[in-house]
Amino acid sequence: ELDISSTHFSANHSLAGGALYLEGLRATIINSAISENHATAGGGVYVSRGNVYISASTIVDNASTGSGGGLY
Repeated sequence: ELDISSTHFSANHSLAGGALYLEGLRATIINSAISENHATAGGGVYVSRGNVYISASTIVDNASTGSGGGLY
């Protein structure tokens, strides 16, 4: 389990999940911002076989050359 609170992920680059790559886990993101990240898939966040709860957070201006600009 992963809990993220009051965090800003910005200007990151990756093949999958520019800011966060979450595989096979439960994650909670609260009062956070994910912006201006880039990836081939999931520019901001990439989720595989898991559950993510997002509250009072922003996911903006992320880019992907494939699928899921903000969230995949």
